[in-house]
Amino acid sequence: MVNQQQLYLLRQGPSYWNTWRSQQPPECEISLNGVDLSGVDLGGANLSRAQLRGATLNRANLEGANLSQANLIRADLSRALQPHF
Repeated sequence: MVNQQQLYLLRQGPSYWNTWRSQQPPECEISLNGVDLSGVDLGGANLSRAQLRGATLNRANLEGANLSQANLIRADLSRALQPHF
């Protein structure tokens, strides 16, 4: 299930997202399964441990994004820019 508040925060941009994320406890679950983030600038975003199963990230800017331990099963990463795992 998608956490709509988290999706809203992520769409505000990586700087806003990272500030929010740094204030969360490490066990905070990031629930973004199935979301459409096509073409979104996620450069430098901390998406570590995020649930992105089935998410659409095609043409997204993932340059410098932290996707370590993220669940990307069935995610569409076509034409995404340089993710960091």
